[in-house]
Amino acid sequence: MTLTRKGEATRQRSVEGAAEVIRERGVLATTLDDVRARTKTSKSQLFHYFPEGKEELLLAVARWEADRVPEVQQPALGTLRTWDDFRTWQKVVLAHYTEQAGTAR
Repeated sequence: MTLTRKGEATRQRSVEGAAEVIRERGVLATTLDDVRARTKTSKSQLFHYFPEGKEELLLAVARWEADRVPEVQQPALGTLRTWDDFRTWQKVVLAHYTEQAGTAR
C-alpha cells in the first residue's frame, strides 16, 4: 500500500498510540476503540491502514517496538570496548525498559 505523507503520519500515529495503550492496559485489554480514542482516528481510518483489524495493528506495533531496540541502545552500544562502557550501556538499557515497565501493566 502506497501512502501519502499524511496517510503515513496517521498510520504511524495509530501504531504509536496503540503501543501506549498496550503498555498501559496490556494487549488483551486494549481495544480498537481505545486506540481510536487515543489517536483521534476514525474506525474507517484504522481499517484502511489495518484491514485485518487488531491483529494487523498489533503486528505493526511489535515491528515498530523491535525497530526501536537498537535506537534506544545507541550510542552506548557502538562504544562497547571496556567494562565501564558495558556498565554504561547496561544502565541505559535498564533505565529505558524500567521506564517502559512503569507505563505497562
